[in-house]
Amino acid sequence: MDEDLGLQAPSRQRWMLVTGCCLLAIAAAFAGLMRADIQHPPVAGMDEAWLVLVAGARSTPVTAVFKAASVVGGPIGATIIVAVLCLVMLAMRRWRTALYIALAEASG
Repeated sequence: MDEDLGLQAPSRQRWMLVTGCCLLAIAAAFAGLMRADIQHPPVAGMDEAWLVLVAGARSTPVTAVFKAASVVGGPIGATIIVAVLCLVMLAMRRWRTALYIALAEASG
């Protein structure tokens, strides 16, 4: 029906560009809002409410699980995971992919 009116649907690239620009503008506005009052950020109340909720639900087993997740997802664990992934890629003769992954990890 849009073709009858001479209208064309926006291309996927244009949609992605507009969406990306909107998200970037939202992030910049939020950063500006946070920067406006560094001593008393506008989300401090929400942060304190979350802290009270989490502190009330704290238990030793859950804390242990999240400590383990922190180690695995931290700098050392992530580097080991990326190194293993690069070795797998090299074993599959995908040296370019291994190089890209290694460079992305090193630049991060």
